[in-house]
Amino acid sequence: MPQFIGNLRVLRVATISSLLVFFVVLCSTPARGSEREGYSGLFVTEVYYDTPGIDADEEWIELVNTTNSEIDLSKFKIGDEESRGGGEGMMRFPDGSSLGSGKTIVIAQSSTGFESLFTRQSDYEIRDSTPSVPDLLPYRTWASGDIRLANDGDEILILDEVNAAVDVVAYGDSMFSVLGVFTGPSVAGVHTGQSIERVPADCDTDTASDWQPNRAPSPWDSSYDGECFPGERPDLRSLMPIGTIQGQTGVSGYTNQLVSFRAIVTGVLEDQNAQGVIYYSFFAQDLPGIDDNNPLTSDGLAIFTGRIKPEVVPGDVVAITGNVTEFFGLTEIDDDDLSIIVESRGNELPQPIRIDPPPDKESSQDYFERYESMLVELPPTIVIGPTHDGCGFEVIRRDSGVNHIHHEFDADLAGYVVNVLHPSDVNCSDIPSVNAGDVIQSLMGPLTYHFDKFKIVYQDPSDLKIEPIDPNIKWQVPSQSLDQFSVTSFNLNDYFDEPSLATESDAATETSAGLTIRREKITYVVGQLLQCPTIVGIQEVENQRLLLDLAATLEKPCGFFYQVSHLDSPDVRGSDVALMTDSRRVSVADIALNQVCTPLLTDVEDPNAGCSDNTYPLYSRPPLSALLNVDGERLFVIVNHFKSKRGGAAKTALLRQYQATHLARLAHSIAENDSPTPTIVIGDFNDYAGSPSMEILTKEADLVDILRLVPETHRYTYIFDGERQLIDWILVSPVLERRVADANILHVNADYSNAMRFDLTPEGLPFRSSDHDIPVVVLASASSDGESTPGQASSYEQEGSTSRSLNLGEIELPEELKIAYRSVFRVSLIVVSAGLEVLTFLIGKRT
Repeated sequence: MPQFIGNLRVLRVATISSLLVFFVVLCSTPARGSEREGYSGLFVTEVYYDTPGIDADEEWIELVNTTNSEIDLSKFKIGDEESRGGGEGMMRFPDGSSLGSGKTIVIAQSSTGFESLFTRQSDYEIRDSTPSVPDLLPYRTWASGDIRLANDGDEILILDEVNAAVDVVAYGDSMFSVLGVFTGPSVAGVHTGQSIERVPADCDTDTASDWQPNRAPSPWDSSYDGECFPGERPDLRSLMPIGTIQGQTGVSGYTNQLVSFRAIVTGVLEDQNAQGVIYYSFFAQDLPGIDDNNPLTSDGLAIFTGRIKPEVVPGDVVAITGNVTEFFGLTEIDDDDLSIIVESRGNELPQPIRIDPPPDKESSQDYFERYESMLVELPPTIVIGPTHDGCGFEVIRRDSGVNHIHHEFDADLAGYVVNVLHPSDVNCSDIPSVNAGDVIQSLMGPLTYHFDKFKIVYQDPSDLKIEPIDPNIKWQVPSQSLDQFSVTSFNLNDYFDEPSLATESDAATETSAGLTIRREKITYVVGQLLQCPTIVGIQEVENQRLLLDLAATLEKPCGFFYQVSHLDSPDVRGSDVALMTDSRRVSVADIALNQVCTPLLTDVEDPNAGCSDNTYPLYSRPPLSALLNVDGERLFVIVNHFKSKRGGAAKTALLRQYQATHLARLAHSIAENDSPTPTIVIGDFNDYAGSPSMEILTKEADLVDILRLVPETHRYTYIFDGERQLIDWILVSPVLERRVADANILHVNADYSNAMRFDLTPEGLPFRSSDHDIPVVVLASASSDGESTPGQASSYEQEGSTSRSLNLGEIELPEELKIAYRSVFRVSLIVVSAGLEVLTFLIGKRT
């Protein structure tokens, strides 16, 4: 599973400023309320375009009537097509629509989607989803398409009865123009789940100072508080303390205004975005004695210089004039019209602030806000998130008394976590390679806000004093007798032989030599540490050839050739799931990919899915179902790799819930209709215990979570932002629960530095074969004389649990779960030992 959030900076558009601005096209005299002659009084006051779920369901636009009389809405149109005859959308209000004085309305893409977020129907909707909510009507005279607000940049226009634009907002990389001339900078992008809002709601000065990002979108709740300047802006070019510019809230009161200040440089940052473009920033702080003497305001500020590398170093005193902007939560000076004058060099840096964040995550964010861009330091810390490919790691104060954060059990302590960032994510080859448990004596650097996290940008890696722990495999080799078999799930972390496709991890830079090193490490883990499991579920492998090569290298340590079961998935990168089985004990009757169609909009293209209109393939990596014969017993194994959190955990959550629901129904159908075929569900589910998708599988499906036998402190397979998470699972049907002899998790990856992935020394060989740890379960064979009590033979001491059993009948899947593929998938199975009878069995009806 790739990193949930990459380390790359959001795309900057060099040709425009990233200031937040709202401009009215036809009105040249700024005014408040109805003071302006010819003023329509209908304003856009809030826009929610990058939603936590599906944008096409959850986007909305808020309008307000600021006049003293009712407005006839049927005279107006609203849309995102800025040019007559264009292919975007423009819609009109239905006849009879009106908006009372001072009233507010919300126009949603889908009232159903809006209601799922705000528990109330919208006033109007663009796409018909709720019969009781009026629909806007297409205005084809102006535009031929649909209103869809692009996350990287778009426009929203209100047109009057003669199609004159009375209100326009442009955001992101929009280059909206009037008479072919770009009229001003556009709205700066906001994070997923945030909106842009006019404050005060009735103020229209034709400048960006009317608008702010809103971290908690608030439909129908417009704010009329605040000052609105009806004439010339006050001159703000006189020098002022940075604390005055920053203010006491998360958004500067001087946003999109020109300011001047004098400060000392405390650090620099070199950043690279997803397109490979390199950008630069530096951090400056008030000189001693000229700050605003307010502990609630930050005395530091980030200065963005765009693609130009700044000619400043820590210790420079600089005079700066530039525009204040909010870049995804970070208050900074933009590179547009930026002036930097170096007045002196070699000055002593300010005394760093020793930070001590509270344990609560929300309180911690508020705590860090007052030190944004200031020079801060930490006393001795413990590493809880090892060096990762995002050029950083995570620590926690050693005197906190906490040495790890578990996402499920003690997530309320996550506020303690401090992210640490290398001063360059272009080349961080000198970043310290630290593992979980290492101690760092001191950390110092400017505090930036980067991808929803406050992070210390240390400046010189050689200054870090590290006390490493001795690598220690917290693991007992699973004992497995002749009448037992073992099952494991192994995410191979983009195990590709075409590195250009591995865009989500460090595998993208691997050479053929690097692939050979990884194969050796994987072979050691499977052959030596895991003792050649009977059944191995695989995720993130590119093709069958790689698995056959791996099986060949495992033949010597294991004494047999693993049988490989693999089918190509429609994943755009070619990342597949697969199965490897002990050919001496297991025969494979049939395998198939369980693709289904869903009304939920996905970006998956799968020509074999056979989806009807308005439905889409649910999986980019469909579950691989296999009917096996294990020691004479028929067994179903389903290997999974759910939707990742790339793009945002909240935004992708609904897809994982749909996938979990489908999988739960599939397992339930097997349990009800097949007699008696036990089922094992394994894989990378990209979600932790307590998440909605795993609640579906562990509480609503006929499946038992076997990894609950592992002690809480060891129950994790992945570390993200310093938090341990269990996202790789082994679930079994109740009939198998009483046969569990051992349940464990091999911790040789998640706790260890990404730099160890190419370490083949005897000390480094066991570690970082992947970024996921590896769960394994040992079960008694059906032919064994006795049954194991759950946890009885486990490496960890756990209480047993009540076993359950079901009466199973002949399998027949419900129509909506039948395989969407229209051809029969089979593979040529490599069978080494003779005499194995290959059963034939098809899941559902396939034609």
